[in-house]
Amino acid sequence: MEWDGIIGRAWCLFAQFHPIALLICHPVPSDTLSMDLSASTLISSLLIGSLGGFLLLYGKRAERPLLLVIGGAMCVYPYFLTNPLTVWLVTLLLLIPIWTYRHG
Repeated sequence: MEWDGIIGRAWCLFAQFHPIALLICHPVPSDTLSMDLSASTLISSLLIGSLGGFLLLYGKRAERPLLLVIGGAMCVYPYFLTNPLTVWLVTLLLLIPIWTYRHG
């Protein structure tokens, strides 16, 4: 998209300070925005996010900060990982401190 004239230059100057305006002025190529929307990824993210939400609420009610932090992390990180195996491995790594705290 070409920006001509004073308005276009002012918009691009404003874009230096605002991230959404920066994306409009300098768009990201579409080939770098690929995302894996397979069924296994979506179901894994839904299950892990639900478990994270449960841990978040339970940790808040029981005043257990470990559960609160791990639950919050489990709600957020599936959005950034696209491989279901990686999502489940990170889940296992996050659940290990809960298990060791409870049985240790």
